[in-house]
Amino acid sequence: MSDSDWYQISQGGNTGYVYSQFVKISSAGEGDLQNTRRGVIDGLYIRLRNGPTVQSDIIAEYNTGTELTILDELDGWYRVKIGNMTGWILAQYIVPDEKQAEPDRMSSKSPQSGTSSATGQNTVSEEINVVSGVNGKTAYIKGTSVRFRKGPSTVEGIIAEYNTGKEIVVTGTAANWTKCLIDGAEGFVFSDFVTSDNPVYVSGTGSAKGREIADFALSLNGSKYCWGGEDPSTGFDCSGFVYYCFNHFGYGIYRTANDMAKNGTGIIFEDIEPGDILLFTTTAGGSYISHTGIYIGDGKFIHSSSSTTGVIITELSGSYKDRLYGARRVTSE
Repeated sequence: MSDSDWYQISQGGNTGYVYSQFVKISSAGEGDLQNTRRGVIDGLYIRLRNGPTVQSDIIAEYNTGTELTILDELDGWYRVKIGNMTGWILAQYIVPDEKQAEPDRMSSKSPQSGTSSATGQNTVSEEINVVSGVNGKTAYIKGTSVRFRKGPSTVEGIIAEYNTGKEIVVTGTAANWTKCLIDGAEGFVFSDFVTSDNPVYVSGTGSAKGREIADFALSLNGSKYCWGGEDPSTGFDCSGFVYYCFNHFGYGIYRTANDMAKNGTGIIFEDIEPGDILLFTTTAGGSYISHTGIYIGDGKFIHSSSSTTGVIITELSGSYKDRLYGARRVTSE
């Protein structure tokens, strides 16, 4: 069978392949499909993802005015088609056809609250009032590459990007935005990406040394990616990150992901504990180990994922669970 014998499809936020003889292609045009409707993007650098979560991979980014077809809706997300790309976008960044005729569709409840006739871009409306006096409540970022902006709008400049678990200090609100301090800088994060409960923690199970390694790995969350890197000053590749964390505690493990299968003791999936090394193949059922990370408990692991995300926390599910080759336990305490 060749690649042409298979179709790539998306269903319910998941993307995969189906053998072509089991797929029937409808001759109906897109406009003939039930429940589809047109819409436009409302914001800058809006991300099209391969699933309806902020942890899903980013396929592309689009700006205000980009036309699309809405195919489905799920938990505050739209599944859309833009050109030949299909994916998911948060519903608040899309204006469906039936809303475009409304004279005041940019209310203070949306991330953008006005338009500039000169540029066609969204601007911050004076109707948005910043409510302060939240008394410095601690909260946390949830999501991948969440943008910390200078003002409560997607057209405002980006100060930095953070991942799940980054601690912030809430100082106010502005419509659907959270005003906060992060590492001494003041700005805004869209409130959907803020939680009062710390979404990252190391499970209390397992050995004390394993939890210590996992805690240390979490302290490096957000570090940048660097191919061949094994130091926080330059960044990490996947195996360099794991190597650095274990070397910090005096464990002389192998440097590459494939060789890490020789370290420690093999652990079955049901017995994985914080501090265990996770090994992943390139494809499900494969034999070559091309990626690695450290389990932190609660079904999550931390790893230097890519040049786009750097070091992040990810659920051990979906394609990662499918590609899990095994786990190795180096600690014995």
